[in-house]
Amino acid sequence: MTNFSKAHAGIIELAKIFQDQYHYFMDKYSEAEVRKDFIDKFFTALGWDVDHNFQHNPYTQEVKVEKSQRQSHAKSQKRADYAFFLRPDYKNPKFFVEAKKPSRNLKNADDYFQTIRYGWNAGTGISILTDFEELHIIDCRYKPDIDQVFTGQHKVFNYQDYLDAEKFSDIFWLLSYEAVADGNIEKYVDALPKPRGGARQAQLFKGGYMSIDNSFLEYLDDIREKLAKAFKQHDENLDSEILTEVVQRTVDRLVFMRFLEDKLIEPENHVSEFGKRNTAWRDFITTCMKMQAKYNGLVFQTHPFDNQNLSETSDKMFSQVCENFSHLNTPYDFNVIPIHILGSIYERFLGKIVVATGKRVRIEEKLEVRKAGGVYYTPKYIVDYIVKGTVGKLIEGKTPKEIAKLKFIDIACGSGTFLIGALETLFEYHIQFYNNYPEEARKDKCHQIDGAFALTIKQKSNILKNNIFGIDIDHQAAEVTQLSLYLKMLEDETTATANEMMVLFHEKILPDLSTNIKCGNSLVDMDILRTQLFDFKEERLLNPFNFDSSFPDIIRRGGFDGIIGNPPYRTLLLGKKQFAEPEYLIQYLTVNYPYSSTYKLNLFSLFIEKSKHLLNKNGVFAYIIPSAINQAHQFRPLRKFILDNFNIDIIYDLRYKVFNEAEIGGNTIFVFTKSKKKDQFSLLTAKNEKEFGIPQISDIYFADVEKDIDYSFVIEKSAKTLLDKISANNSVPLDQVARIYQGIITGDNKKFLSNTPKDDKWKKILRGKDVHRYALQFNNNYVLYSPEELWSNTDPKMFNVPKKIISRQTSDKLIASIDEEGYFTLDSTHVIHLKTDSIALEYLLGIYNSKLFNYLYQSRVKESGRVFAQVKTVNLKPLPIKLVDKKKSQDIEDHDMMVLLVKQLLDAKRQFNTSTSLKDQEYLTRKFISLDHQIDQLVYKIYALDESDIQLVESAASP
Repeated sequence: MTNFSKAHAGIIELAKIFQDQYHYFMDKYSEAEVRKDFIDKFFTALGWDVDHNFQHNPYTQEVKVEKSQRQSHAKSQKRADYAFFLRPDYKNPKFFVEAKKPSRNLKNADDYFQTIRYGWNAGTGISILTDFEELHIIDCRYKPDIDQVFTGQHKVFNYQDYLDAEKFSDIFWLLSYEAVADGNIEKYVDALPKPRGGARQAQLFKGGYMSIDNSFLEYLDDIREKLAKAFKQHDENLDSEILTEVVQRTVDRLVFMRFLEDKLIEPENHVSEFGKRNTAWRDFITTCMKMQAKYNGLVFQTHPFDNQNLSETSDKMFSQVCENFSHLNTPYDFNVIPIHILGSIYERFLGKIVVATGKRVRIEEKLEVRKAGGVYYTPKYIVDYIVKGTVGKLIEGKTPKEIAKLKFIDIACGSGTFLIGALETLFEYHIQFYNNYPEEARKDKCHQIDGAFALTIKQKSNILKNNIFGIDIDHQAAEVTQLSLYLKMLEDETTATANEMMVLFHEKILPDLSTNIKCGNSLVDMDILRTQLFDFKEERLLNPFNFDSSFPDIIRRGGFDGIIGNPPYRTLLLGKKQFAEPEYLIQYLTVNYPYSSTYKLNLFSLFIEKSKHLLNKNGVFAYIIPSAINQAHQFRPLRKFILDNFNIDIIYDLRYKVFNEAEIGGNTIFVFTKSKKKDQFSLLTAKNEKEFGIPQISDIYFADVEKDIDYSFVIEKSAKTLLDKISANNSVPLDQVARIYQGIITGDNKKFLSNTPKDDKWKKILRGKDVHRYALQFNNNYVLYSPEELWSNTDPKMFNVPKKIISRQTSDKLIASIDEEGYFTLDSTHVIHLKTDSIALEYLLGIYNSKLFNYLYQSRVKESGRVFAQVKTVNLKPLPIKLVDKKKSQDIEDHDMMVLLVKQLLDAKRQFNTSTSLKDQEYLTRKFISLDHQIDQLVYKIYALDESDIQLVESAASP
């Protein structure tokens, strides 16, 4: 019997029992009874271990059943009756089930709102509402709104539908263990209609089609502005810095209070009570003082502004913020929102500040965020991979006592994303260790829950204090990191376990993290203060930081065991229209980070250099950074530095856009160690997120990297062997026979580009998309050629030549043609001139467009299939051009044949573009293919490739 047949048979039996007993519909038949009699058995039949007959450890159960329910407050306080997970991820539910008794009308706004609230906060896409008589599959993609809960894509099944195999199959292939494990919920959600544009959103998703992170960020932004106005109204003298600080601390406190309430750690609902006596601010501060006595931690520490007594108007404004943020009035459920989602929200929230001007306030992006082009949060799967390769690697096989000695740091920690991941890994490892070694668990006084061992708050506190460290230049970021770590520490706690900490150990619940999480500039030491005199404001902004005095014990014993993170990517010294850094800072960085200073300073490369000095001799170091590190010429010295100072374990080349809003091309994850060097390392590649878990893997030999002129990390051995063979056969780099230019950068396309020429100063111009293999397509674009006004690359000699090659720059492959019309070109192109008369331009073009040349290019530059790929001049220059030996008749013959074939192909393309006959176009297409093939075969001959070489190139060119 198949799983489907077995499940259907079991549920048919349940449905028949249900329909034969009228008392199931009586009011006294309770929710608890229908769960036990039917709903538990329903999902057991679907393959889930609802009764935990097999999964005994409460920390590794894929079905979490809420046994006790808190009903004394608002309905939204109640936790979902069932949460379904897939191992090994027990933090992020796949779907929720909310149960009701059959006598209740299931389709009511309160129950729908409650069910949507669970799914929306956790990002599950759908949730289930059922009383067994009916089963409602509810669309949870939109923000809960009590007035619009029936809007959306909902499905309803009656218990009699369970009898029908076809109708039951819809349920089975969505909610059975087998279906969920196969990703069917994600497929179902992906197939639901997606609103496009404001009008459709208003019609289909009136509750607001918005993910939890975007919605809560928008909500926090609104709270920030309201609080800033309230505080400014009270005291007009508050400046931007103080306002930003006070507002941040107030938001952190409110979020933490709501977290404690929704997690049921705090037995009272504080936020909803503020202001009921028209003293909202004083009530809030009194509660903060009580919580500081109980919890400790930076969040509730006394702030100078706490002593203020807000004016009546300001107090009312604060009261309204609290009322709106209470559990009674928001759709946000902090028991369900994953901690890493809160981290992603805070990461972006920290990108703005309060700016005070006179009596007014406004919210704007921080200068450093504007410089960087935005805030980019690292996806959880990337964080998990990096943490596993560092923290996971170092703790493997160790005891808790041995692990306590390990120190992990993120020196640009932001909101603490990587530190949360590290702490989660440490907690999970300790729990697994203690359950594997019960005697150790008893000796270390672990909790015992349902026969399984769990960590006490005291143990979690010790792990956090012993192992986790972070630094950020931004004070608010350091504060939020502490908040995030506290939230992670308390994630699975209750009122009872929290109080136990105070009763048993006479200690506050949260540890003091002031020696773990610090605010400072990781790249600039205190020695910069000796270079010149600073005023205090400038010194504070620079925020220099000394590791030796801040972490004396760790530095004394050799440094940190693990360094993790996603450093900032901003490039310094970008030019006249970019944000300028102080000259003294540039000079300091140049002197102290020599391997990052040969071209443009980029912050991520500085962090790599810095990390070398902070890592101990057995340490592991992992970052995600732009993939330019792998082969870009400007990072050649840095790659040499890495080869000299680290052992490369893994380079993971992500050939897709990891950060949706960041225009940086691809990314690379690296894992380096300081251990003894091996002969080779693993190069992993993935073309999209789905491939991330199943990458292509190849081995790269250090000897090959060290022999390469640019120390490229991504040249595979087969490509390296072929390139060496070609280079030894009378070939020279492209830049020895040709000059390569980039097209015009206008600085203002709206001003300098037009579809119609206004006078003779307007020149015909081509973009990258106008360049095709062996053809150019003029699309009526003109440039106002005014060299003194255009940004750069304006020398007329680049364009006013009888014949030149124009190559597409915005591409993942080499695409070029010959221009004899004197076109100007934009910066999305390259212009190539010959420097020698020993070869013809057509000869060069044939080689340039060939499969072999593209293979050699793509073996160095892993851009194939990558969004926003760019062909850069620095990567073209080393490509090998076979010289023509005038003393060898075969060389001359091959050269002349190439020129003939290329001219024929150029002519055929021109004929095709002017042809109006379908018959002629079909013939010309066949001719292209034939000529293209002949050119590729001729290139193989010119470069003396053998059959195995040709097979290598052809297989790489195959789709």
